[in-house]
Amino acid sequence: AVALLPADLQRAASPLELVRLTAERLRAAAPRRGLVLLVDDAHLLDAASTALVAHVVRSGAARVLLVAAEDAVPDALAPLVEEGPCERVRVEPLGPQELAALCAAVLGAPVEGATLHRLARLSGGNLLYLQELLAAWREDGTLVLEQGMWRAAGTRARGRRLAQVVERRFARLDPALREVVELTALAGTAEVALLEGLAGVEAVLAAERARLLLLAEDGHRLRARLPHPLYAQVLRESMPRLAARLHRRALAAALEGTGCRRRDDLLLLAALLLDAGDVPGEQVLLAAAGRR
Repeated sequence: AVALLPADLQRAASPLELVRLTAERLRAAAPRRGLVLLVDDAHLLDAASTALVAHVVRSGAARVLLVAAEDAVPDALAPLVEEGPCERVRVEPLGPQELAALCAAVLGAPVEGATLHRLARLSGGNLLYLQELLAAWREDGTLVLEQGMWRAAGTRARGRRLAQVVERRFARLDPALREVVELTALAGTAEVALLEGLAGVEAVLAAERARLLLLAEDGHRLRARLPHPLYAQVLRESMPRLAARLHRRALAAALEGTGCRRRDDLLLLAALLLDAGDVPGEQVLLAAAGRR
């Protein structure tokens, strides 16, 4: 992509001029049938890059294909989808039959049911995550071929490349949004009121709008969880130890402030304190043990 940028960037008098020069360079480099610009991870574009993509589309310098996580298109590009000239095509998660057929085609033999269930649970039907899981499992020997059928041996969940793919989803988050998703990852599911008290209402609202949180009613409570099963695992493992410790203590203090009225509250409180390196009080341990 760097080769398509103007050679003399210094002659651009302003960011707008740079956008115009880049669009001209793309138009000049286009073959006779036109140019298609692929933008992967469009939800991670910064403001300048978003402005460039919007100008490229509106000026006709190229046709653009955007790939964004969970339809999280940047706000500046949303009008291009809603009003044209862009069309949104949602890639739905793979269903059980599709996943089984795809795995068999990639591996050259069918996959046994329990392994398919694990792949479906870990990938969430996401094609990219499934691809990385299969590659990691084949590379480290987790997948074994027995009597003409593949099965997973051991409990390995994912590979390093998959962790990097998932981490990219959160790499450029505003610190306030990052705090919200990290707190939720450590809690598993968290009461929205508790998150609002720790990270602020605006941060929780922004996380929901960015589709980083899924909210659901639980009795009289509104609870939040991360939208994909791999997110919590990767965030927990990549989180700095001190940050994780402080988050767990903050969650535990906020949970104690609610009175731990529900059955799972005391279990979560005890787990948070133990994982933070603190010793829960005798009453908390006994109450949590009694509610298992």
